[in-house]
This record gives sequence, C-alpha cells and structure tokens, in this order.
Amino acid sequence: MAYTVMVVDDELLMRQYLQKNLPYIAPSWVVTCTAEDGVQAVEHLCRQTFDLVITDIRMPDMDGLELAKYIHQKAPNTQVVVISGYDEFEYACQALRSGVCDYLLKPLNDHKIAEALERIAENLRGGATSDQTQPAEPESGHRLVKKAVEYIHAHYSEPISLEILADILGITPNYLSELFHKNTGESYSKYVTRVRMERAVALMRACPDMKIYQIAERIGYTTNKHFSTAFKRHFNCTPGEYAARLI
Repeated sequence: MAYTVMVVDDELLMRQYLQKNLPYIAPSWVVTCTAEDGVQAVEHLCRQTFDLVITDIRMPDMDGLELAKYIHQKAPNTQVVVISGYDEFEYACQALRSGVCDYLLKPLNDHKIAEALERIAENLRGGATSDQTQPAEPESGHRLVKKAVEYIHAHYSEPISLEILADILGITPNYLSELFHKNTGESYSKYVTRVRMERAVALMRACPDMKIYQIAERIGYTTNKHFSTAFKRHFNCTPGEYAARLI
C-alpha cells in the first residue's frame, strides 16, 4: 500500500528532490502534490486528502507552523513532518506541540527521512487495523501506546517520566509500563533514551560546533554527566568520541 504525501517548500529544488526521490528513500510513500507555501497547500487540502504533509518551517505568507495548526484543526487524520534548520530548533519545538509528529533537520539525510516515514507508516497501518475491528482491549492498548509514542517524540526534550505520561493518558504507571513493553518490545525508559540518543546524533551531524552540554540540554538532560553516562551506555563511547568520528 502506498501512502500519499504533499511536499510544501518555497525552494523549487527541495520540492523536486523529494518528489523524485522519496519513493526510493521510503518505498511506502509517493508524492502526489507539491506546494510553494502554506496558502497553496491549504488550497490543495480543500480539494484532496493526504496521509502526510512534509513542510518547510519558514515560508512566506503562511509558514509551516501556521500550516501545521490548520491541518491539526481541519484535517486531523493527516500527519505532518516539518523541515527546519538548527537555528529554527525552538520554532520546530513549537510545531511539535501543535500536532506535528516529527521534524527533520537540514541538511536532509535520506536515512533519517526513511526512519521518520517508516515510523509514520507503521502508525498508519496500526490505525487502519484498529479501524477494521471492533473495539477490544488489544486495540485499546495499542492506541494508548501509539499516543504515548507520539507524546515522547513531541516532548522528549522535556521531563517525561513514566508517571507523568501515565497521568496524561489517564492510566496507572504499571499498566502503561506493561502495555509499552508488550507493544514495542522495549521498556519505556529504553525507548525514551533511544529517541533522545537519535536526536543527539542528529544534532551532532547537523551542528558540529555545538557543545556537548548544549546537546544535553536540547534533548532533555539536566546535567552533562547524566547525558554522557546514558550516551556511553547506548553507543559504547562518549559523546566527544562519537562527535570526533563525524569530523
């Protein structure tokens, strides 16, 4: 099954690149439409539906954040991924709080694009399976975990303990822990750590001059020591050693 994408970017080369290469980068997806800005994107959204909109965050007339808010309100079944530069990181975080499911840092990396779109495709497949069956405990549990995963990807830079997220979902921490491990094959803490480590590496690649303590703060660690310990446990090397390999 192919999922449909609209690419929104005021740069012609970016629109052309994604339209031509996305089916090879992420075979489950096909670009069926492009737009130069948010205003044009809204016009397309009024005429047809899309599984996903990939939008640049800075555009004239109607930017990516405004577009994301519009989609969240008017086309809630359409997923949104924003493209941003490092200097727009805080702006991207605002978009994540507006219903955006992920963001991609410039310069774009085909591997990261593939990872993000496969994750979205898995969520869409899970949602379709749930829609085709009568509501039951397994589907209910799957939906709760899906919400948990979406929240983690949107708020990984904030305190997101198991207790906090369970309270947001209206269930007990023990129940969330059981559901999470059953549906993802990972413990809640390991999943959060993996997401944060992936973001840390993305920042290292995109911003080689960024200090380790700055990366730690960006991905939700209150101390550099805590971040370095978690990083070494995950990658079997220190953040500094990993960053040196990228030079």
